[in-house]
Amino acid sequence: MMPSFYQLLKKIIQTGIGRSRLIMATGGLGIAMILLLIAIQAHSDFDQLLYSQQNANESADFLVINKKITNAMMGQRGQSMFTAAEIADIKQQSFVEAFGFITSNQYKVTAAAPGDLHFYTDMFFESVPDTFIDVKNEEWKWTPADNTIPIILPNDFLNLYNFGFALSQDLPQISQETVKAIPMKITISQGLLTQEFTGRIVGFSDRISSFLVPGSFMEWANAKFGNGVVASPSRVIIKTKDPSNPALVKYLDDKGYNTNQDKIKYSKTKLIVQTIVSVIGFFGLILLLFALLVFSMFVQLVIASCKKKYNYWLHWVLLLVSYNDT
Repeated sequence: MMPSFYQLLKKIIQTGIGRSRLIMATGGLGIAMILLLIAIQAHSDFDQLLYSQQNANESADFLVINKKITNAMMGQRGQSMFTAAEIADIKQQSFVEAFGFITSNQYKVTAAAPGDLHFYTDMFFESVPDTFIDVKNEEWKWTPADNTIPIILPNDFLNLYNFGFALSQDLPQISQETVKAIPMKITISQGLLTQEFTGRIVGFSDRISSFLVPGSFMEWANAKFGNGVVASPSRVIIKTKDPSNPALVKYLDDKGYNTNQDKIKYSKTKLIVQTIVSVIGFFGLILLLFALLVFSMFVQLVIASCKKKYNYWLHWVLLLVSYNDT
């Protein structure tokens, strides 16, 4: 049956019946297929750009969130803290895969370098759950019997020193290996209560811009040197599958929350690309349906034409048979 169908279709085309319709249908089908292929390719390339395994390993899917500080909030420390209701609301969002608190110190911290480095500064400590830390080191642990505190510095801090402060003050630049090898004198105090520790840098974080210490040390130090009250967090950290999710960006804007804008910069780009791809795919699908509709009309035309010719010749055959019989 298939060969006869193609022969009949070819015969109709050759006789000029519906030639313009065929050209229109073929052109529409070609354009529709091109648009669909463009939409599929654009979607594939965009996914490869944002969600490839290499990019997933390098992109930041951990976001540190805090409230935007406004003039009305200045001098009112409590307004920058997250309430229990706000924390519960963040946890239940669909784009949040994991949630953690960033705990701050409730005591004074100073750091001094040994020898002739003449380095002394006030600083602060924070801690996060270990699952959110991008530095893996066996020394990242602490017990009350230890006098050495493992510390993780933000990578930006060392870069600012090496390429900003050191160059402007004619001081030597320091490598990561050197910083890790230099022990620091850490003094923790609250009123008349003071205790000294040795601080050792065990790594540099690209994920969290803070001076991190183990959670076990933070809990112990806040209990011993703090005011005894568990403070509400002013910063939280979440793990999300897609930092550029438009729903996440809209949620942060609606709530007045802030995060590293560089990590969510693809949100608008993603929304634009998705819209363009959807529009192209939609028009391609519509054109494809119209092209298929025109081709179906050709099929009906072939059937009708064959039926008409078949009836015509059958009529004459029957007349000839009856004539011969008589």
